[in-house]
Amino acid sequence: MICVGKFVHCSGESDRNRIVPMGICKLCLLRKPLQDSHLIPAAMYDIIRRENIRAGWKNPSPIAIGRRITSHTSRQPSDYVLCSDCEDRFNKNGESWMLNWVWNGTSFPLLERLNVAHPRYHFQDALVFSAPAVGIDADKLGYFALSIFWRAGVHVWDVGFGGRSTKLDFGSAEEPLRLFLLGQNPLPSNVILVCTVCTDALSRIVTTPGCRIEKFFSHVSGFGVTTLGVHFMLFVGPLPPPFQELCCMRSPSRPLFFRDCQQNTLDAYKSLMVSSRVAKNVERA
Repeated sequence: MICVGKFVHCSGESDRNRIVPMGICKLCLLRKPLQDSHLIPAAMYDIIRRENIRAGWKNPSPIAIGRRITSHTSRQPSDYVLCSDCEDRFNKNGESWMLNWVWNGTSFPLLERLNVAHPRYHFQDALVFSAPAVGIDADKLGYFALSIFWRAGVHVWDVGFGGRSTKLDFGSAEEPLRLFLLGQNPLPSNVILVCTVCTDALSRIVTTPGCRIEKFFSHVSGFGVTTLGVHFMLFVGPLPPPFQELCCMRSPSRPLFFRDCQQNTLDAYKSLMVSSRVAKNVERA
């Protein structure tokens, strides 16, 4: 599911009166009270809703684009998945930092920082910057992205309108990724994370859950996530050494790509709209 509107988001508000269940936290694997965890940070949905209110929409809820229905919804993909300690770990290690850099309705700090910085080189249709050279914490950036991918790989999420997410298959990298997010292991050697800051206006009002992308190499799986103007690609498998240099967490230069992502966003949108019925209540921009 892709979410769009003046902003985009993909599903539900938590019921504060619900009893917090006990269960096994999927990150620390301990039996604890579980929180109503979100696939995409809840604060990003708040940004989306506020922007729609500023735009004067009668229904400020984001528009969720699913394979069957496209409609406004206040729901967010959430479920009882993590304990409070692990929720706090995700927040401190990446989420709260990331919220200061994505498109926030009035500005896009990460894009603005790169607009005044000097790129290291050109790569195909992109400019490439070094995160440390421009004052960007690549560790927090990467941790945030990997936490989203991991959540999409260990749980099936309700994405609204009767739809369910498809679990991402990380194969033998799933357990090492969990241990990395726990702070117990280094980044798995067969994982490469590529970060692109999108220069187009469309991509900054889109949020997507983790999904598979086409294979570029045999025996390598690819996955994509977009969060308010920042697009991540995760590759799992035996990539040749030169591709390690593209990783924003492993390469010494910590590269950040900077390019127009509109066509990629449109392609993803069109693939869903082929079968998606647009509800009558959908607000027009």
